[in-house]
Amino acid sequence: MTFDIGIGRRSHDLVFDERQGAADILMIDGPERVAQDLKIALLTFAGDYFLDANEGIDYFNQVLVKNPDKILLESIFRACASRVRDVSQVLELHLLIDHANRKLGIALSVATPWGPIELEVFLNG
Repeated sequence: MTFDIGIGRRSHDLVFDERQGAADILMIDGPERVAQDLKIALLTFAGDYFLDANEGIDYFNQVLVKNPDKILLESIFRACASRVRDVSQVLELHLLIDHANRKLGIALSVATPWGPIELEVFLNG
């Protein structure tokens, strides 16, 4: 069993478990951990992680460019999601493009030992 420290879905701040009057850091496992790991992997820019500069997505050269190739973007995000621990297969992946507001999101469904997990991640907003 592997655990991870829980972070807020919107704030990305640490979440504390305040049961029984003690404020302990919330530890998560199972589908909650996989969903959190997926979001972190998809939001990590290449070079941001100080322990491994090769970790992350090359947003500046491949994603945040004028007229990006949708097929290339889907393959980049699919490869990133498939490297997350306990993701056995990426079942579906769709780009959520809002041209008017200049926003990009990813809707995906992945297979895990706990069953399928569906997640939407927005890159800028």
